[in-house]
Amino acid sequence: MTDLEIREIVINYYSSQRNMYADHIISHKDCKFIFSDLIDDGYYNFLFDFKCASVDDAEKILKKNSELFIRRGRVPRIYVVDNNENKQIIPKLMKKYDVFDSDTWFCTEIANINFAREKIADVSVELSNDRGLVVELVKKGFSTKDANDPYGFVPDCYWQELYNNFGKCQNGFKTFHFVGSLKGRQIGVASAVVKGKFAYLNNLCVQKPYRQRGVANSIIKEMLNFLKSHGVEKTIFLTEKNGYPAKIYKKMGFLPMCDGYCFEMK
Repeated sequence: MTDLEIREIVINYYSSQRNMYADHIISHKDCKFIFSDLIDDGYYNFLFDFKCASVDDAEKILKKNSELFIRRGRVPRIYVVDNNENKQIIPKLMKKYDVFDSDTWFCTEIANINFAREKIADVSVELSNDRGLVVELVKKGFSTKDANDPYGFVPDCYWQELYNNFGKCQNGFKTFHFVGSLKGRQIGVASAVVKGKFAYLNNLCVQKPYRQRGVANSIIKEMLNFLKSHGVEKTIFLTEKNGYPAKIYKKMGFLPMCDGYCFEMK
C-alpha cells in the first residue's frame, strides 16, 4: 500500500469518528489538528497528516501550531504512522519523547476475511438503532476496571458523547450498530461507519464474563456479511498495539496496514 493510500485512509477514519463522538478536524497548510470537545479525552487531541524528515521538522510544526493546544488546555501531541515516509523519524522521536499511545491499523478486503468458522449455537446478531442499548453495551464491554485490559478504564464522558451523537450522519457517512446475544442475553456490540466502498469499524466489545465463546467472531461475521451486501469492499479500523483485539482480528484474516504512535511533546 502506498503512502498516499495510507494517508487518505487515516484522514477518512478520523473524519468518520465525528459521527460517533464530538470530534473536530482543523486543516492547515502543513498539517491537520484533531481535537475532542471532551476535556477528559486525552487521546483525540493531536496534530497529524504532516511531512517531516527530522525531529526538528516535527518540533517546528508543533511550535507553529502550539496555540491550538494552549487555548484548549491540551498537552501538545503529534500522531505519526510508520509508513515509508516516516519510518526513519519514529525511532528518533521515541528517544526524545514519551509515546502516549500506540495503535495497529488494519485495512482488509472483505473478500479475504476468514469465514470458515461455523455458526455458533446460542449466539445471535442483529442490527439495532436502540441508542440506550448500544451505548450501555459499549460501556459494559469496555469498563472492566481491569488493569490488564487495554480499555479497562475509559472516562464516563465517552459514553455521554456516544449517546449524544447517536445516529448522527455527516460528510456522507452512515452508521450501523450490531448487537450480539448469547442465549438471548445481549452482551456484545460493534459499529460500522460507512461511506461508499469503505467501512470504518468501531467499539467491538463483549462483556468480560462472556468472552472466549465466539460472540465477537459472530458479530464480526454478521457485520461483514451485511456490509458486503451493501457494496462495502474494504474495512478499516485501529486497535491497541499488541492488545488482545489485534490478535483476534489477525486470526480472522484482517491484515495490519501500519502502526501509529502518539507522541507527547511537553
